[in-house]
Amino acid sequence: EVELRGHEVWGELRIEPETVDFGLQIPGQVHTRTVTLSNDGSTTLRIHETEVFDTSPWSHTIGIVGVQGADETLEIPAGESLDVEVTFLPDPYMEPSTAPIATVVFHSNDPKTGGSAELPVFGKRRGPGLEVFPPDQVYFGFVGEGGTVVRQVSLYNASMAPITVEKMWIEGNFEFLE
Repeated sequence: EVELRGHEVWGELRIEPETVDFGLQIPGQVHTRTVTLSNDGSTTLRIHETEVFDTSPWSHTIGIVGVQGADETLEIPAGESLDVEVTFLPDPYMEPSTAPIATVVFHSNDPKTGGSAELPVFGKRRGPGLEVFPPDQVYFGFVGEGGTVVRQVSLYNASMAPITVEKMWIEGNFEFLE
């Protein structure tokens, strides 16, 4: 009878920070944040693919720099780290949202993450001030006599300073419903 002992060995990916929030940024300029990929495992971590997963219509504004090409594998030895850059190029027509713009997915040999670790990325474009959505006009369609149609209009502060709305009005024969 022979007694065998051992322990599991694998790479273990840790991403810091766990989310990236660019906050309000100027459109047309590339903004960057550093993300650290660490291997807390006991053997080499292999990241074989990195992708920006679409989670919004603005996912194309997010990029990642410092990772491999499609046919290469990024290796991080046990106990070591690697910094990569996440980029944000705000689109001037981005609408405000509290949801992530995109999710960066790192595919690796880490069994604890099931081979895929996600990094949610948030950001908004900074604008000149108060913005109204929809921006042009609110369409009510055909409304019969005595009928009522309600449409929502959102006010968004796209600037870095507080804004106070002191007065609102509607032109024509309409009214505010609260």
